Formats: sequence, structure tokens, C-alpha cells
Amino acid sequence: MHDLLSLVSSRILKMVEYGVGERIESTDEPFGIPEGAPIYLPEHAVAAITRMEPHPEAVAAEGEEVLGTYRRMKSPGIITLYWERIGSLFWHHILSLLHSGWRIRRADLCALATVAVAKTYVHEVFHFFADICRHLFGSAYERDQEEALAVAASYRHICRTWLEGGVKHPVSKPLLGEFVSRIFTYTGPGYRDWHLYQSEHTFCRGIVDYLGPPAAGFLEGNGIDVASILLAVQDTVSQSAAVGAGVVTRLVPEAVMCYVIRQYREQDPVFDALWASIREGAVRQGWGISGTDLRQPLYQWVGNYISSAQRVWGETITEEEAAKRYSILKPLTEIAPGDLIVIPNMPRPDAFVLCRARAGSERSCYDFDTADEKYRGAMGDDFRHVVYIDPLSVMVVPYDADPAAITVKEGLKGYLKAVNVVRNPGFYSAVREVASNMWGVGWAEK
Repeated sequence: MHDLLSLVSSRILKMVEYGVGERIESTDEPFGIPEGAPIYLPEHAVAAITRMEPHPEAVAAEGEEVLGTYRRMKSPGIITLYWERIGSLFWHHILSLLHSGWRIRRADLCALATVAVAKTYVHEVFHFFADICRHLFGSAYERDQEEALAVAASYRHICRTWLEGGVKHPVSKPLLGEFVSRIFTYTGPGYRDWHLYQSEHTFCRGIVDYLGPPAAGFLEGNGIDVASILLAVQDTVSQSAAVGAGVVTRLVPEAVMCYVIRQYREQDPVFDALWASIREGAVRQGWGISGTDLRQPLYQWVGNYISSAQRVWGETITEEEAAKRYSILKPLTEIAPGDLIVIPNMPRPDAFVLCRARAGSERSCYDFDTADEKYRGAMGDDFRHVVYIDPLSVMVVPYDADPAAITVKEGLKGYLKAVNVVRNPGFYSAVREVASNMWGVGWAEK
């Protein structure tokens, strides 16, 4: 479940371009942004959130089925998470909290996004649990009661995992409590009655009465704790769902992100080495001298980059310049398996490469090459940032191949940094169309 929550929450956070802190000219903190600086939403981000659908009021009225659904087991059950809708709910509440004066840091934002996703996911897993109980005990389906219990089950999970210290997180209890209170506000039938099952006692009584075997009363009369048995089944079902046993979890739309990575362009042995690496399954990126693994703390990266730049290139870099390069490169660490990567002007000026990321070491797509410089050929002590890709997915697409490719060519003018996260819907759609033309319809499910 952790991998799923991380994937979806990371996608949700990329829906909006937010700022962190304010520019501080004199500070002991690296790159001018003190640790724990609050986020802020620029005007264009506020406008984007305002346009997002659904609004919290719609979710409160229509219930969790706006955000996720469960289809009963046939072969097997299917949980569907509408992650962009979950993202809309999340960002509307973040905007509202900021307007109310709450101070939210980047670390808070990441944790709260995970809570928002977990709320819907656990809700749908409860429906999976109820489905299994119906197969086991012949329990009847009653929509309103089941939705109320599903909300209560989700709330219990959030309380145990987040509010009561089940996992370590940076969010203050008042902020987390306020956020949880807001996302668990319902006005629609069934959902609004979840408070009837909010306590441990009422929840246990509720699942026994609704999902328990016909002989539950007899068993309880003889001292058998039926509620504990059902809770144990629920835990087992949750573990099964996490590994895809009996149920498949899918994301709609597919949580496939797109990145534009601009590489070294001079037609020389370095360029040839980069193209050869792509064909072998690894995109290598510059500003990647020794000691600049992007997974290290920022202050450490800045110091290492400054010293290495002086040693390797004879170039004097300021802290501000180093921090800017770090922020440009950092999205490399967020690329997930299956994401689309566009590499302009590769392997020739009139074409681009389209490929898909794959997991490498430690299930991450990003890695840092620490090989000795003498074994790295033309790349020397640079281009150590590595993003693993599926070599079978590598396609060379002429810019004039078709209308979608032409749209990609024009759209690349808006992505001029070394590493770019694609947020323009038109450009993203064009890339997906090129993917369908190259890999066939249904490529995202492969």
C-alpha cells in the first residue's frame, strides 16, 4: 500500500506549482530558504485550483464514490481511484487552510496528500472486505449502512496511523486534525451517518450486525468475540489488497507523468556516448559531477557541487547558482516506472526520443553513477545522474512524423530547462498520442 500511496500523492502534488518561503537575502540557511519555510500559492496556482473539479461541497454531498469505486469480485474485484479528483479535493482544502491562516510547510503538504489518498483507498478496501464477508457468511448488501461503515473504517485507519502516532510524520496535530476533520465532512445519505460508528465499540457492533455470520448472536452468547474475528479478517483482507490478492487497484486516468529531459547537444563523442546509453536503457544527465547524488540533503549537495565544479571545470559557482541547478535536476528523483520521457534533438536535430522509465536499483528510476572516471570514457566526471528506461520502449520520432509529433515539437519551446515536468494538458495529450501511434493503443496498461 505504501508504494501506491506514494505514487498517487506524488502525482497530486505535481498538479499545482506552489512556492516555498520568501526570498531572504541574508540567512545562515543554504540557498536563501530557511528550513521549515511555509509554502505559498501564486495567483496562477490559485486560479488553477479554483477551476479544479470536484469541489469539496460536491464530494461531501455525493460521497466517496466521486473519488473511488469498488467493483465486486468476479475475477477479481477492482478498486478504482480517480486520483485527479482526489487531488482536486486535496488542493481545495489546502487553499482553504492557507486562506484561514494555517502555516503549511512542504513536508506537511507531502504528508497531507498521503492522508487524502489513504482516506479513499482504505474506504474502497472496506468494500472489498464487505464483499468477502458476503461470500463467507451470506451477508446482505445495504448501501447506506455500508458507506457509513466504510467511512468509519477509513477514519479509524487515519486515526491509528496518523493522529495517534502509528507513523512518524512532520505535521502538527492541530493542522492534521483540522485537515482530517475537513476531508471527513459528508452531507449525503449513508456517508453522513459514519459518526454512528466512530467509536471502537460502535464500529465493532456495526460490522458484526451488518457483516457477521447468521450465528453471530449465538456465538457471542457463548463468549466468542465475533467482532475481534471480523477485525482480524479485515486486517488480512487489507494485507491481501496491498499485494493485489483478490483485488486489482487501478488509477484513472493512468497516473503516467511526462518529463522533458534536454541533454548535451554537441555532436561529439560525449553525444554519441549519451545516445548509446539510451539504447542500453539509461538516460544520463549533466551537472552530474562527483558527489552530486540528488538523494543527499540539499545543503550537502550545494557544497559538493561548488567544490566539484571548481575541481572538474575550474568554474566558480555561488550557493544560489548551485541551488538553482539542484532545483532543476531534482525532478529526476521523482520519475516513476512507466512515466513518459521526451528527449529533444536526439539522436539527431530533426527528431526526439520517446521512452518509458523503469525501476532500477531499490525500485527507484533514479540512480547515481559512482564509477571511477577512468572507466567512463567520453563522459569523464560528469553525466552521473541516471534515469533507467526500458530500452525496448525507445522510439526515435521525427518532428514531422504526424500532427501529434508536430504539436510536440512546438510545445517543446515551453520546456527549455534541463529537466522539465510536463503540466500543459495539450502537450501531454500530444505526447500520449505519439505513444499510441508508436506503441499501439493500450500502451499505458502494458
